[in-house]
Amino acid sequence: MTFSQIPTYNQIDQYMDFDHLELDCILAKTPEGIWDLKGKYENHDSFCYFKSVNDKLFDYLDSIKPDRVYYLFGQYYFVLIEKNGHRYLIKEINKQYQPCEIVDIDPEITYFDTWYFPNKYKKLLFYTD
Repeated sequence: MTFSQIPTYNQIDQYMDFDHLELDCILAKTPEGIWDLKGKYENHDSFCYFKSVNDKLFDYLDSIKPDRVYYLFGQYYFVLIEKNGHRYLIKEINKQYQPCEIVDIDPEITYFDTWYFPNKYKKLLFYTD
């Protein structure tokens, strides 16, 4: 399936498979800061992680308490929120996360038809405080 223009998320939601997910990372808040656990290194016994004092995405997630958060198409910049059975994309606009559409994140139809949509790949982002 290809599109002549970037569809809205609601137009492609019916084609997405949310039953088969891969956990991509975990965001966790501790007194020391916010930890972004990315997973184990392939040939090591240690985890890849980032630690920060501030994380705007975490702050946004903490304020709305979503049920699930996805990286739509497996891309970290396509953040999809699920809350109370409703899914919507978000993007940082004017230093605040706000609901948006796919076209607001990447307006290039060729990328969408060639790289993003055919994969329909999602990764789950888990966060906790």
